[in-house]
Amino acid sequence: MFGPHEERKDIAQTLSRGLTILEMIATSPTGLSTIEITRRMGLPRTNVYRLINTLCAHGLVEGSSKCWKRAQRLDELLASPSPAHAHEHILKQAATHLGATVYLGVLASRSSVRVCAVAPDKGSPIPLNAHVSLQVGATGCAVLASALHTLPHSTVKALAGSAWDNVTAAFERGWATCTDQWPTWRSVAVPLPATAGTPGAVVAISHTITPSDDVVTTLTQAANTLTID
Repeated sequence: MFGPHEERKDIAQTLSRGLTILEMIATSPTGLSTIEITRRMGLPRTNVYRLINTLCAHGLVEGSSKCWKRAQRLDELLASPSPAHAHEHILKQAATHLGATVYLGVLASRSSVRVCAVAPDKGSPIPLNAHVSLQVGATGCAVLASALHTLPHSTVKALAGSAWDNVTAAFERGWATCTDQWPTWRSVAVPLPATAGTPGAVVAISHTITPSDDVVTTLTQAANTLTID
């Protein structure tokens, strides 16, 4: 955090000052008065009032000019797990059970993108947010199968191209698999249901993964638990 006299030239100074005040108030055990904040910031009192009023309007600060304190909403925001964290917990359970890397891929334009990946022990062998062609491998196939819940079949068919038959097969049986998407890696992908809100797939990859009943059931349970905002 840059202090009031250390502001960089390539940032929004008003936002930076507001965040500095928020940090001051949030870390003060007894709260701060407007006079004290003005003294620390070295700004005109009218400027400080506007910044504090903005923080109050967003429910982050409460009180009066004699004592400003952090609002309960700020504590709630800090305590709330992010969607990615919630996804990670679900995927971690599946990864630990299967002994394989498990990731979530969602539809993004004409490619599927991994938004969260979890390995059972070491780091994932695939990069986060890497784009994968919808027409290659189990990931794209399962993502498009999921898209059949919400998008017109003509749209999905156009996205699938020559992989259309594989997409419809994955939709009917509830999973897709491949051995040629990554060198030496196998993958099994289960489409997200319509209730997930966004077309996507839960995918497990390892050197030995196969679409066994246990693998498909585990990935399906994870897929049915996920909600994508």
